[in-house]
Amino acid sequence: MQALKTFDPGTPEHERALANNAAIFANAREEGRTLKKTEIDVEQEAVLGRTQSRFNAATTVEEVNSIYAELASNKTIDPVKLSTAQKIKNQKNKEILDNIESTVNLGFSEAETVEEAEALAKEFNDNPFVNDKRRARVNTNLANTINRIESNNAETALELITENDFTSGSLTLAAQAARSGESVVVETVAGDYVTLDFSEVGVNNQITLKNNIDVLSNEKRGEKSDAYTNSLMTAYSTGGLDKMNTTVEALITSEPDEKLVEQTLYNTAYRASNDAELALKQGKIEYAEEVLR
Repeated sequence: MQALKTFDPGTPEHERALANNAAIFANAREEGRTLKKTEIDVEQEAVLGRTQSRFNAATTVEEVNSIYAELASNKTIDPVKLSTAQKIKNQKNKEILDNIESTVNLGFSEAETVEEAEALAKEFNDNPFVNDKRRARVNTNLANTINRIESNNAETALELITENDFTSGSLTLAAQAARSGESVVVETVAGDYVTLDFSEVGVNNQITLKNNIDVLSNEKRGEKSDAYTNSLMTAYSTGGLDKMNTTVEALITSEPDEKLVEQTLYNTAYRASNDAELALKQGKIEYAEEVLR
């Protein structure tokens, strides 16, 4: 029986087992004995055994279904045994689809781009043997994967920005590109050019990323404004209003960031006001008048 289940018809091993089986039944008939199994029982068990082995070796749903269809076409198979084979077929198909779904989810965990994740999901969803329940699970994982990739891209972009010393004007351009999800080339303080790609940060991260860049831009503008303000106050203390005015004109000409210039002039006026107030408290009236002029 084991040989009949293991080897396909036509092979030497199967033919020997078939001959031995026939001899066993012939001897039993000659001796007037009745065996527990009939020749039909043996034949059906052998067919089912070979079918089970083929099920075990199958790797696709199409292959499993083809094996079952071949068995079902055998009109001598007991309906009860065929029903058992159908259950085995369904279980095998479930295992195959479970494995495919697990492979897709593993691919999601390793995916580095949205396109890669979407390609995995499309191949799965296009499988005609995948039901809606499985598609819903995979599409939920796809959405989570896209969110992870986009968040990682946003973090990477922000790290690149914080690791480089960009001018406030460059940061302003970066903030605009982040908000629209585009790519932009910006210049560092050292004169190098860096490409910032915000095309795969996702809509949900665009505003947050822009706000974070705005914070960095304002910090950078504040630092630079303080430095400009100090230079204007130094110009005044060393050369009076004439030198200060000359320095202001040079600043307006050389600095393309108008907001930065406005902030610097405001800070300088504010600083001068405070200095004048302090001078008045100290009785330095002439100095206070000069500062406020």
